[in-house]
Amino acid sequence: MLSIRRPKGAPDFDNIPGGENGYIREHMYFILADFVYLYKKVEHKVRAFPIFSGAEPRPFWLFAGAILIAYERVGSCLPAWCANIVMTLVLIGFVLFLTVESLILIFARQKAPEDLEYLIVLGAQIRGKKITDTLQRRLDAALAYTKKNVHTKIIVSGGQGKHEDISEAEAMRRYLMERGFSKIRLCVEDKSTTTYENLRNSAQFLKKERSSVGIVTNNFHIFRSIWIAKHVGYKNVSGVAAGTKKVMWPNYMAREFFAVCKELICEKRRKKDGKQSR
Repeated sequence: MLSIRRPKGAPDFDNIPGGENGYIREHMYFILADFVYLYKKVEHKVRAFPIFSGAEPRPFWLFAGAILIAYERVGSCLPAWCANIVMTLVLIGFVLFLTVESLILIFARQKAPEDLEYLIVLGAQIRGKKITDTLQRRLDAALAYTKKNVHTKIIVSGGQGKHEDISEAEAMRRYLMERGFSKIRLCVEDKSTTTYENLRNSAQFLKKERSSVGIVTNNFHIFRSIWIAKHVGYKNVSGVAAGTKKVMWPNYMAREFFAVCKELICEKRRKKDGKQSR
């Protein structure tokens, strides 16, 4: 029988979980991890390009790559019952992911009703005193809405974070006023650091509990924002969607799934703490 000699230095696929395909997949994960590591090293330079301005890289992709590598290494060594449990959990996670992503897309495409009493513009990171692309899109969406609905007031909401010389709310106030927006129709909330705090603290400016409110944020963020608003106590709330850079859309969509899961956990904690404090 003819035997084929393996070239010197070539991988022995017989001893690699998943064979040749497993070898290729594993190295793809390593390449992904290397890319994320290198990106973090040159992040400050990459952000100088307008296309990436306002982008917020996260360790999600690095973590995902590590999990896939680990599964590729040990997956074939698991007992059948354990492998079945893992696959069941993966399928449940996949269905949950598709459900949440579908809701995000549905809410992102909804149109805001006319003549809302208030708009709440959620803050986003600024650089020093400079508005980033993400935040500018929200502010421009609010301005476009208020030009058509001249009685609508704007509440800008956002505290001061790291590497920010002023609060996000103050940066937004300056941006709006520089473009001729009336000070009389503007409210400033500059203490919040999360979406939950944005909406909770902004409620103080509403004249009545059932005031009609539009939450201005980027399209991928609308679903979570409205969900949080309803838990805070808003009775008449809708979304006013601002655009998102197409190049960042897949990253934001994947990240938002985990943000929704995190918010679900936080909401349960808040309810539990509320019951204990009574």
